[in-house]
Amino acid sequence: MKKDDKHLLQEMILKSRLSAECMEQIGSRADKEMADCLSKEVIHVLRLQEKSLSAMVEQNGSINYNYLSQEKKEKKRIKRSTLFNTSHTHLAEIVIKDNMNYLADIWTAMKKYENASPYVIEIAREFTDFEEEMIEKMKTFL
Repeated sequence: MKKDDKHLLQEMILKSRLSAECMEQIGSRADKEMADCLSKEVIHVLRLQEKSLSAMVEQNGSINYNYLSQEKKEKKRIKRSTLFNTSHTHLAEIVIKDNMNYLADIWTAMKKYENASPYVIEIAREFTDFEEEMIEKMKTFL
């Protein structure tokens, strides 16, 4: 497995998991309309994570599961952020902000690991496209 493939896939696995966690947490605090939208998108992002995991396994790469501590931090951060305000606008702002951060992180990783194979780059582009679409969907709740 190419080093750049491994690093870019690891980044996508982490960011897709954190993105799903954010949407799950926000969805549990949202009304039915927003929760339904987010639950559909969770399925989509988990499929992208599965695609990244499969690519890692196919290339005999080891999967680093140290994202669990980051996932716990994410849960706590969202819980604190929504403790007193669960309005559509506030919840949408949280998802938009997080998705923008994940998007920037993947773009940075794509630039840093520019020697990754075309298939891995394609998965990364799917993830960035997904995050951009998610931002646009959440803007409807502002």
